Amino acid sequence: KLIVMDPRAQALKQHATHMLQFSPGSDVALLNAMMHVIVSEKLYNQHYIQQYTSGFKELAEHLTKFSPEKMQSICGVDAETIKTVARTYAQADAGIIFWGMGVAQHTHGTDNARCLISLALMCGHIGKPGTGLHPLRGQNNVQGA
Repeated sequence: KLIVMDPRAQALKQHATHMLQFSPGSDVALLNAMMHVIVSEKLYNQHYIQQYTSGFKELAEHLTKFSPEKMQSICGVDAETIKTVARTYAQADAGIIFWGMGVAQHTHGTDNARCLISLALMCGHIGKPGTGLHPLRGQNNVQGA
């Protein structure tokens, strides 16, 4: 499955099973809403979290303020779509997140990256074949490639 999340209507959407064309600048609201679903429905990978992460309890508490119903008016994506996409990603055997320079070079670029990293970590989509976080950059060495 291919989930495309981008405020711009782009050609890749023709291949997507889900296209989320969110409001510009609302990346964090959308990602937090997705993580809210994963935490509230207990779709996270408890074993992975216990073994490889710290601070999950604090993150879960923080996410209580970001329900899809509250975030839909901010990000322009309806709550049911947010829930469907969150469940799809969380329940996948393997999930890869690719992002372009716009994610990191945005005003909230650091927060965007942190949300994507947290999303992958809570689902255990790091460290096994077919998983990971892959920033696509013009200068990959900036990311330590």
